[in-house]
Amino acid sequence: MAGGEHPLDGAVRQLDAELRQHPEDRYPVQHATARFHLGTVRLSEGRPDEAITSLRTAVRLFADLPVERAKAVNMLGVALRAAGAPADAAEAFADAERAFGAARQPLEQAAATFNLGLTALDEGDLPVASQSFRRARDRFAGERAPAQTSAAGRELAAVLLAQGRLDEAVEVAEEASVQAEHAGELAAIGGAANVLGLAQLARGRGEEAAAAFQVAAGAHPRLLRPEGYAMAKANLALAREALAEGPRARLAARQARDTPGAPTAARDHALAVLRRLPDAPDDLMAVLDQEPVERWPAVVREEVTRWLDMAPGEQQEAAAALVHGQLGRGRHSVDLAEAWMGVLLELPPDAMERFIHLVVGAVGTCDEHDGERFRSEVARTMAHFGVPQLLRLRDAFQAAADRLGQDGSWS
Repeated sequence: MAGGEHPLDGAVRQLDAELRQHPEDRYPVQHATARFHLGTVRLSEGRPDEAITSLRTAVRLFADLPVERAKAVNMLGVALRAAGAPADAAEAFADAERAFGAARQPLEQAAATFNLGLTALDEGDLPVASQSFRRARDRFAGERAPAQTSAAGRELAAVLLAQGRLDEAVEVAEEASVQAEHAGELAAIGGAANVLGLAQLARGRGEEAAAAFQVAAGAHPRLLRPEGYAMAKANLALAREALAEGPRARLAARQARDTPGAPTAARDHALAVLRRLPDAPDDLMAVLDQEPVERWPAVVREEVTRWLDMAPGEQQEAAAALVHGQLGRGRHSVDLAEAWMGVLLELPPDAMERFIHLVVGAVGTCDEHDGERFRSEVARTMAHFGVPQLLRLRDAFQAAADRLGQDGSWS
């Protein structure tokens, strides 16, 4: 690809050549096909007006081919919706829905119906949106398409929630979650769980809402889908706040706030929770004290991941809190050490070394007795890992201590 060239420029040049090679008056079907693909490419480029022009031509030239025309009409609706013309888009989607139905193309018909629901949402017409998503869901289900069934059910549940039909919203969202599980798609699982959590929260079922939001956060890995992760965590903070669980609410709110790429709405919700709740420096330890030891690695993992994105001063404070928290865990101090050291081994080498440097630096601020005890606990914990991991950890801790000019052995 030449420097500065858009990835789709080559496709556009090829399609332009096909259009010249197949003028519409001599080769209407070939010309229409190229127009359809050109419209799709232009839409992918974010140029809906040019897409509309090509797709209208494709629709006209496909007049004698019902299925191809329906596909072009459906794509025209997508372009019109992207161009901010919801009424025209709705007309196109309704046309496609009828045409696919007449051609006995149930999956394509369901997709057009789903698009019709999205357009109704754009116009704020909740009754039409509800009817469309319900029809789309039932058609997808009839074709045994669990991912699409889940997506339509998720949107239907969201509309029912907006209409205040909370019990029905919960029922539909639960079924959407089941379909997402059948499809095995994490993004679908997360989307359905998030809507389920919102419906449960609106019903005043804080525990059920928190459980759903936890599923949603787990289905949206922080690095892969930060938008979904941050929104799930912000909603989880609201659920924990409603349950008067301050430490858990603040942890979730900070995790939402500090996610790179978090949507503005998620950050705003998180900041609102943090403003309403009095601050506390030891939320992680307070939550760990309420969790069984086998859950500690999962809780610690999300906080360690967040710490790596914080400012240096905040990272130092977090490392100091971890060191003092471990020293205060009594018989569970090694359990905590094993939890956070296990997380370290999952990190990229530079991130692991940076975190170890912070921990070793925090140990340097302890008195001699506590420093020696912490080093001893870490050394004993290293033996819980395999030899390669043990050596990697030992060398990294000792190297950090040497750089910081600290005495004392980490083995």
